[in-house]
Amino acid sequence: MNKMTQETAKRKIYALMHDPVEKVMDIINHEEIAAKRIGVLKVEKPSTDKSDMNSSTADRILLPREKEIYNKRHSVNFNRSPLYTHPLTGETLNTDEIKEYLRKNKDEINKKILNFLTKLKTTEKDDYVKIYEKLWWYLPKIIPYTYMIPADTRIPDHSIIDHLDTASAMNVVKTKKLSLIMFSIGPVQEFISAARKVRDLRSGSYLLSYLTFCGIKAVAKEYGWDNIVFPNLRDNYLVAKEIGITNAEIYNPEIASLPNVFTAIIPKEDEKIIREKIENEINSELDNISKYFKDKVNNYFENKKINVYENENTECKIILSAENPKYGIKSKEEFEEVWDNQIKSLLMFSGASQELSIDKIMEEYFEYTEENDAKDFIKKINEISEKANSYNVSDTTLYGFASEILGIKSFIRKQTRDFTQNIEKINTPGDDLSGGAKALITIERNEDGQKSSELLSAISFIKRYFHLYLKEKGYTEASKGILYVESIQDISKEYKSSIVMMDGDKMGEWISGKKAGSIYSRMIKPTKDFINKYPEYKEILEKTQIIKPAYQRTVSRTLNNFTRFVPEIINKEKGMLIYAGGDDVLAVMPANKAFIVADKIRKLYSGVLNEKISVKQEFITESGEPIIKNTEYEIKNGYAYHNGIPAFNLMGEKATMSAGIFVSNSNYNLKLALEQARKLEKIAKKESGRNSFAISSLRSGKQKILTDKWQYGAYDFLEKAETFYNSLKETDKKSIKSLVERIKYEIKNLKVEEEKEFTDYLLPFLLEKRIKIDKKHARELREDIFGKLIGNFDKNKTDKDKIEVIKKMLEIIDEYEFSQRKNDERSE
Repeated sequence: MNKMTQETAKRKIYALMHDPVEKVMDIINHEEIAAKRIGVLKVEKPSTDKSDMNSSTADRILLPREKEIYNKRHSVNFNRSPLYTHPLTGETLNTDEIKEYLRKNKDEINKKILNFLTKLKTTEKDDYVKIYEKLWWYLPKIIPYTYMIPADTRIPDHSIIDHLDTASAMNVVKTKKLSLIMFSIGPVQEFISAARKVRDLRSGSYLLSYLTFCGIKAVAKEYGWDNIVFPNLRDNYLVAKEIGITNAEIYNPEIASLPNVFTAIIPKEDEKIIREKIENEINSELDNISKYFKDKVNNYFENKKINVYENENTECKIILSAENPKYGIKSKEEFEEVWDNQIKSLLMFSGASQELSIDKIMEEYFEYTEENDAKDFIKKINEISEKANSYNVSDTTLYGFASEILGIKSFIRKQTRDFTQNIEKINTPGDDLSGGAKALITIERNEDGQKSSELLSAISFIKRYFHLYLKEKGYTEASKGILYVESIQDISKEYKSSIVMMDGDKMGEWISGKKAGSIYSRMIKPTKDFINKYPEYKEILEKTQIIKPAYQRTVSRTLNNFTRFVPEIINKEKGMLIYAGGDDVLAVMPANKAFIVADKIRKLYSGVLNEKISVKQEFITESGEPIIKNTEYEIKNGYAYHNGIPAFNLMGEKATMSAGIFVSNSNYNLKLALEQARKLEKIAKKESGRNSFAISSLRSGKQKILTDKWQYGAYDFLEKAETFYNSLKETDKKSIKSLVERIKYEIKNLKVEEEKEFTDYLLPFLLEKRIKIDKKHARELREDIFGKLIGNFDKNKTDKDKIEVIKKMLEIIDEYEFSQRKNDERSE
């Protein structure tokens, strides 16, 4: 693998520093400020530097009068209009507090940055690759609220950090053209779900995340970490270890947080070779992993011992025909051949690329969509730019169209990807984890006099003991996090167990920008007022969606922040997070906490949790040193607030999640439980139209599925089910389940068809006469649970519809009540 040159590193450093992070406060003098800081690192401006122009035309639309000098052309003064547009919802937020912080601490901020740069140059000396990597990592951490400082005050919907990252990515070449690439590895679900233990789940997901990281590293070590547009790589444990961050352990080392797909900006000329480099890097590391474990296993042929014991009561053996004539491996050579073939069949690769060239984009956009939108856009922009004294377009102006083509190409490629068929001729049983490969190794245990055995293929064996390889490679924190994982029984304790599987809705449309609104809709009022003077320009901006690298970086960074908060919610309720990669979440929970945790996670995702969460975070001190602080954020209004000031955005209320929640006894087959949770997640998305949950519990071998939206208006189903349960559990002399069943029976028996019959007569009677709670408590409960439900229901619906939603709420309460039962309670 090629490594980044010192010259390339200097180009990228210059691009990252060409604008001060607090540029909006002093645009007139920003070039002078930047020059002093760049001077500390002793980096000169490249002779051919188009990074600012390319990133600006990719991230921003050209506005009229751009060629005029700054104080005459249209602009918005941040000191008078400190506004920030939520990158995903398009809603405008006043950021006076951030403006005041920057204004009051102007000198201290400048001093801190200079101290940091001086410290960096002194520590890394003339190794500009290391200087670049540390500068990229720490740049957003020098000033609090950096991600809320806009790069463009006229359309303030992306951070200055996003602009600098894109400038650095596009400055990787001197004059050559650029391309976008998208690469993915799989299979994902099949590989992760092949598990008998919680550790298998966490280890399998981590192995895939780690191999994805190896592919990302093939790009990043040659071109730069900021050349990866998706996913966001800052605050990632594996990246932190790679570039020598001393505080890497604070970044959830045990959680697989990289999705199996990534997008990058690369030089056009490397399109044909980069996929080969990525695949080679992944395959090479997979070979290293395979050899590491195969060497341990091969030791068995010499001394009948495999040194991967879990404890003194566990023994690993190879299935040998000499020991069992019915089936087995005849020789070491045969064993190695079967092992190697199983490993080779593990991964499938899928890649696509798109040149960032106006002519190529226009041609291929029509080829793949049969639409002339790209061509019409360029023609119109050129006409208007000439009339309105603006700059000409560049190749990156059509970044959004290129991204759309790339997505189409990637989808087509995945439908036609190559499959490696591995036909195994050995006569051994199937692997106990997946059944998809022949077993090579048997694991025998003797615990408290109880003997058990397990058959594993090469892949399953590696999954089970992957923590050993991580430790060997220096990822000690990750190794410990995977090794010391509780069993489902230990997680659930006296309650039933639950698998919670969640996924963001229409994430492809969010990443592509299709759900983010038009360029015109994201402008603040002074800019709109100015654009209204150019009706032709306004018309095209109203039709053009906001697809740009800064937007995609923001989505990626937002998902990364989301996944850093998720473990805090799950750990607080004593659950076990398996993975949180992008918008995907998989967790094992005690059933009594599963519903509320799922409800909180989806609110966190949308940024409307209205709770405080603390995470460990790095900051830069005044002397330029990194320190760790336990930082508390309040999640509300689509943002994470620190000390009452918005620090960064979350996905926003328009972005939603769906969930599958499966409840069963803790000894239920883990693989089947995962399949049920995945099935439920799909039901939530398809049958309820997303923004929904699907719940299923296994009771006496029977199973029913309940699905609905998370809420009607402001009415939160799961939250209200918890309220109903907690309100009655201390006063109800009979079980809550009996009450719910009695209510459902009476609705049917009495043929209750009007909402008032239920709320004014039936429910009060059952609460007061049957359960014997006082009238005040009964009235409060009736109004809070069922009155508010009807109050938030569609006014155009009939009484029959209202009774149906009441019955649905009763079913949800029933499922919630079942989830609260302890193992020794009857299931019916």
